[in-house]
Amino acid sequence: MIHQIVYDIRDENFNFWTFLLPLVFLWVIRFLVKKHFSLSFTFKLVFFLFHVISLIWFFYTFLEFRYLVKSLNSNNCDVVQGYITQFRPKSIFGKKPESFYVDSVYFEYSDSDITNGYNKTVGIGGKVKNGIKAKIFYKEDKILRFEIWDGSAP
Repeated sequence: MIHQIVYDIRDENFNFWTFLLPLVFLWVIRFLVKKHFSLSFTFKLVFFLFHVISLIWFFYTFLEFRYLVKSLNSNNCDVVQGYITQFRPKSIFGKKPESFYVDSVYFEYSDSDITNGYNKTVGIGGKVKNGIKAKIFYKEDKILRFEIWDGSAP
């Protein structure tokens, strides 16, 4: 059996580009619109609210990322070990997330969600499949560390 660490949140960097690019895009649009038109109060209000919501989302996910890393480092998370069962890959059109069980603990994730934690589906190279032995460190519904023993059978 080959032991492999598939995912460890401590090896990840917080992906701030997810938040920065929409804001830069909005500023470019604002500049182009302002150059040719006078900006209405409604446009300015929507622009402002979009920024406030984006900043709140950024700080929430950043703080969550730090909280999850700290939880794993301090062993303040749950651990389950066993064989992966009832694996359901993400549907072709992405309507349903990927899911599986390990020793009666249910896990669900999707590569289309912007989230902290493991979310690499089989369609983009994920390693989950029925019958392999896994050890998962998790907090709430987030997978913080994911280990497998490939070649194992139940």
